[in-house]
Amino acid sequence: NVNLGKREDFSFINQAAMEVFAQYLRAVGRPGLGMRLDNAWASVYGQGHYVPQHTHPLSHLSMVFYASATMGTGQIVFDNPARGHFEHFYPPEISWLQPRASIQPEKGLFIVFPSYLIHHTGPHESDSPRVIYSANVQLKYQKTTDADLAESSQQGPLRQTV
Repeated sequence: NVNLGKREDFSFINQAAMEVFAQYLRAVGRPGLGMRLDNAWASVYGQGHYVPQHTHPLSHLSMVFYASATMGTGQIVFDNPARGHFEHFYPPEISWLQPRASIQPEKGLFIVFPSYLIHHTGPHESDSPRVIYSANVQLKYQKTTDADLAESSQQGPLRQTV
């Protein structure tokens, strides 16, 4: 495993990924929120290959860029994080909530998503390889600690940068 996020020869796509993450943050109403590229990697998938269900722990946002994808590329599938709750009360016959969302990859497509979302891919059914670049970021924010609260009552506000 090589962290492409640290490699100078991948700076062009790492910078593009950071801009896509910034666009996502603007779209969700959090423009200007700091972030740090944790890790990035590339993968090549041949016919029949797929990615099992997983999340991206210790990250806030994740993304995938499809450098090569054809119609035979298996869809990326995201599970609804509330699925277990609503399926218990709303069986499929009366449910209006979707248990999962699927996206058909296309060459050049970037997809950004919260890292906690359980996701997987369907099998790659094309003779041409599927090539992806993926990355994770941690968001930077100000977090008030209990010690800060105790001191702030005496001295004024203090914050810890995470």
